[in-house]
Amino acid sequence: PAPYYKVFNFDERILLDRENVLYTFDFFVPWALVTADTGKGDTATFPGTFPCGDVYLSWWRDYCGSKDQSVRVDAGWIRNAIRSLPHALSSRHNVPVYCNQWGVKGELWADHGRLAYARALLDAFVASNISSTYWIWRSYPKDGRPLGQPVWGFELVHNSGFNGRQSAAWVYEHRAGLEGIDVEMSGVLRAKLPMTEEIPTEPLPPPPPPSLPPSP
Repeated sequence: PAPYYKVFNFDERILLDRENVLYTFDFFVPWALVTADTGKGDTATFPGTFPCGDVYLSWWRDYCGSKDQSVRVDAGWIRNAIRSLPHALSSRHNVPVYCNQWGVKGELWADHGRLAYARALLDAFVASNISSTYWIWRSYPKDGRPLGQPVWGFELVHNSGFNGRQSAAWVYEHRAGLEGIDVEMSGVLRAKLPMTEEIPTEPLPPPPPPSLPPSP
């Protein structure tokens, strides 16, 4: 049943009667926070308090008495959500689960909890042994967005684009082919994800000598 990939719909209803199935979900919770589409100006932060309907979306009746009931979203709430939903399904039915996408837009500034949210979610994934993919590594150029300012979306690689109306600094960035990296979020990902650690490997043995054709 759609939307099958939403974490609050992640229970026995999505299971298929077949083997070798990887069950995936996304995690953009609360949506208004991680997309910086809060409608609250600069007041939304993490940790923070949000209306139940903003947190649980159409599933709010399963968790709250009213859509407007306040829900405190912090590291403990995130950890419990991951453990009680995807991790619980995996444990009950011995099936693999995977978070296919999550992220926090750059418009949610670091001092409002962007990096703290990312750390909390990564800690929850690691604690529940769930792998994940950050959305998005790369995106299209965005005209008029300077590389050094926090006005970007989910992407980790920033390309300021060019539409002929920018300042001299933007023109230089574009013509020089410059790109920026979200160093802060990249640092959080590298520090928290075990799979980013470098694993030493043994050098490959040399290939065997070519076989010669039989003598005539």
